[in-house]
Amino acid sequence: MIQIVLWSLLLAFTSWYPNAAEVPVQPNFDAARFSGQWYPIQLVMDKDGKMKEVSIVGRTAVPKSNGDIDMDVEIFENGECTTKIMPFQHTDEPGVFTAEGSTIQVVETDYHTYHILHVATKLYKILHLEGSCA
Repeated sequence: MIQIVLWSLLLAFTSWYPNAAEVPVQPNFDAARFSGQWYPIQLVMDKDGKMKEVSIVGRTAVPKSNGDIDMDVEIFENGECTTKIMPFQHTDEPGVFTAEGSTIQVVETDYHTYHILHVATKLYKILHLEGSCA
């Protein structure tokens, strides 16, 4: 039941905020507090998105002293588990990062149990709801 509610909320969110510039960002985002292991709960992609088939198993956020965040992303692809380090470079706006041609926005987080990320690329827009076991 909770998945249906979360799916509905995230789907509604993507229809309300079609442009990355209009997506709200966590007020007073503190990158230093955004550390730890995160696990995917739900993912919503825009209708035109095309993304290769991979399964994200988890992410470890490692904040850096300059405001950047290294995301160690655990991926299951082609029958194998691999880890890819994805550096999120901070921008002038707290909670907004760039990585590999994408813009990543921290929409909301409590820093301990969940976060919602909005990722926008040239090909797709996606919302990630992720949780922690903390």
